[in-house]
Amino acid sequence: MAKRIAEELNTPLGEVVGYKVRFQDRLSRDASVKLMTDGILLAETQGDPDLRAYDTIIIDEAHERSLNIDFLLGYLREILPRRPDLKGDRHLGHHRRRPLCASLCRRRRAGAGDHGLGPAVPGGAALPSV
Repeated sequence: MAKRIAEELNTPLGEVVGYKVRFQDRLSRDASVKLMTDGILLAETQGDPDLRAYDTIIIDEAHERSLNIDFLLGYLREILPRRPDLKGDRHLGHHRRRPLCASLCRRRRAGAGDHGLGPAVPGGAALPSV
């Protein structure tokens, strides 16, 4: 997915858009978009508990309901009061800011928005602050 986004932005992979997966990292220091697995994002909470390296976090395929996804959604919900700068959404009239839960499905599936963190939207990435 990172390769396709980089191609559409007409930039080399890793320069503006990159990725990090287990045992592989293709990301420059100045990249604006970082795609990663849920496990990588969980690991980043160990060194950056408030995820200050990011100004926007999008959880893709949140409807798949794994332990990692459930933990991340709960964790993000807990850090939001400490991170007023973290981008979120306003959904169904609620005034709490929430990370976006993304799904490639056209219709919202059970579980995609059940965490109180936001609606299902197309796409997904974690964006470093710039």
